[in-house]
Amino acid sequence: MKLHYYLTILAAAPVLFVAACGKNEILDARNATIVNGKVYAGNANEPFSGGLTNVPARVVLTAQSGFQLASKLAGIALSDAISSDDGNARSVLRESGAAALLAGALCNAQIRDGLPDGKAVCKEPQSEIVRIEMSFKHGALDDSLQLYGGKSDNGLLMEVTFRNGQPNGNQHVYAWTNHRRIHVFPWANGVPSGTEEGFDANTGALVKRATFVDGKYEGEVLHYAPDGKQVTIKATYAQGKLNGPYKEWDANGALTADKTYANGIEVGTDGSSFGACVNEWDDAYRTVPGHSAIPPEELHQQWEASCRAGKHPV
Repeated sequence: MKLHYYLTILAAAPVLFVAACGKNEILDARNATIVNGKVYAGNANEPFSGGLTNVPARVVLTAQSGFQLASKLAGIALSDAISSDDGNARSVLRESGAAALLAGALCNAQIRDGLPDGKAVCKEPQSEIVRIEMSFKHGALDDSLQLYGGKSDNGLLMEVTFRNGQPNGNQHVYAWTNHRRIHVFPWANGVPSGTEEGFDANTGALVKRATFVDGKYEGEVLHYAPDGKQVTIKATYAQGKLNGPYKEWDANGALTADKTYANGIEVGTDGSSFGACVNEWDDAYRTVPGHSAIPPEELHQQWEASCRAGKHPV
C-alpha cells in the first residue's frame, strides 16, 4: 500500500480512544472515554479492564515519548535508503518518522485499570495486514515492538525493545524495498549509547560506524562507499560536536575536503576561527581602492586555503 494512502487515512483518523464496560470483556473503542489518561466504560466510575478493540494506533502511541524517539530515527534511516524515484516516501518518513506508516491502523489491546497492559496488535482496517505488534506494562511500552510496511509488500521495517516506555538495547531498521537491515541504533533507557552502524540496502556492506556516549557522538565517525571499502567521510567528535580533523573522499579515493574543527567550529591549523579569518581577507580586499564590490570566486578559494593553513592577511 502506498504511503500517500496511509497519510490520507491519518488525516481522517478519529482522536478519541474509547472502550466499553465490564472487566475481562472484549469491547469496541466507540463505547467509552478517556479521563486523565485512563480508559473508562461510558460513565463508569472505575477504570476499565479487559480487551479493547478498534483503537487508532496513533492514539495508543501518542503519549509514548520513547516510541516517538525510535520512530524519528527509523524514519531518517529509511528515507536515507530510499531512491529519489520514491521522493514522496522519502520526505514523509524524514519529516514524520516511521509513525506515519501507522495512519489508519486499528489496534486490539489489553487494558488493566484503565491503562494498556499486555499485548497490542494493530492492523489495516478490515484486513489481516499487521502494521505493528507491541506490549505494554502499566501504560508504558515494554518488551519488543515490531513495525511492518514497505513499498510493495508488508515486511519488517523496525524492531526495538522497550523498558519503562523507553527504547533499550539495539534498534534495528530494515529497508523500505527489500527489507534488508540498514541501520542499528543503540539505546540505554531512552538515550543513544553505544555503537551505531549503517548498512547499504543493496550490498549489505557497512557504510557508517559511530559511537554515542550519553546521547552525543564521541570519537571517530566513519562513512563508507556502498561497497564498504572506500572511506568517504572521517570525522572526530567530542560531546556531540565536530572536534579535530574532518576529511572527505570521493568514490575513487580522491580527497575532496580537508578541514579542522574545534568545538563545532571550523578552524585553521593555528586554531583560529576559519570564518573569522575569511572575513579578515575580505575586509583587507575591500580596503584596496579599485577592487570590485564582489570578490571573484577563485579569490575566495585562495582565502579559504590560506585560512585552513593558518595564514592571515598582513
